[in-house]
Amino acid sequence: MAEQLKRDRTPLPWSRAGAGVLLSLTVVLALAVVFNVAIGRTIHWDIVALLGGAGFVGLTLAFRYVR
Repeated sequence: MAEQLKRDRTPLPWSRAGAGVLLSLTVVLALAVVFNVAIGRTIHWDIVALLGGAGFVGLTLAFRYVR
């Protein structure tokens, strides 16, 4: 049992963590575009770029180390 716990706590490789986050952010941004168009609003892309970049870094670290 202890061996299983030790193995499960190893961080994900950077490539898997980054790929998971890239997929997640792509889905979220696509949904944001669809919903904003549906309600007749426009997205301020400078804010989206800032939050998307910060979200990518933060979520990559979270995907890698938090399990």
